Amino acid sequence: MLGMKSNRGIALSFTIFFSSTALALAAAPVGDPTQGKILFASNCAACHSAAKGGGDEQGPNLYTVYGRKAGSEPGFAYSDGFKSANFSWDDAHLNQWLTKPTSVISTTYMMYAQPDPQIRADIIAYLKSLGGK
Repeated sequence: MLGMKSNRGIALSFTIFFSSTALALAAAPVGDPTQGKILFASNCAACHSAAKGGGDEQGPNLYTVYGRKAGSEPGFAYSDGFKSANFSWDDAHLNQWLTKPTSVISTTYMMYAQPDPQIRADIIAYLKSLGGK
């Protein structure tokens, strides 16, 4: 009898976990890289290049940024927070970064923040389309 209660508890936990995970995934917008390219041009290109072989501007070149260790673009003068960053750019970090950069690296120079989750998803999809790890 004890085993049955334990199994029901595990099954219930399993169901709750996967139901909440599915709900979170369903709520996240799907990014469109074509739209993201347009949005990058109007929201990000004033400070960043995303061109293969392009140089750094006010911000680092973002070509192949997806999967790159944060603060590792050769030759770019990063803030101290970036120099000690210990993560690579993935969907979660990019989304948090575009939502509020200082919540990721408090000493960043970037002040741009995008409140619209669909715009963030589209820009992230575009950055992913540029290659990376």
